[in-house]
Amino acid sequence: MLVRSIEVADITYEPEATCFNARVMFRYETGDARESGTAHFHCRAELDPGTAQGVLREALIAHARRQMRWMPEIMTGAEDLVFAEDAESLAA
Repeated sequence: MLVRSIEVADITYEPEATCFNARVMFRYETGDARESGTAHFHCRAELDPGTAQGVLREALIAHARRQMRWMPEIMTGAEDLVFAEDAESLAA
């Protein structure tokens, strides 16, 4: 499973929970036929309200990556989880 793009949307801060919530979407290709799909995750990051956007985005994506590892395709070993940014750095 090759993740081609990542989008973070609807970031909100929940003061009573002292955390940020957001939707994270991964667009991916899977299998030999390179079928495409999307995976949507509800993510949270326990950070201060003044946290820089880049740091916040990375924390939310890290939470989505952890969730994605629980997908049946990944858990059973039928698919390996590879992110395009990681694949590009390996090819360099």
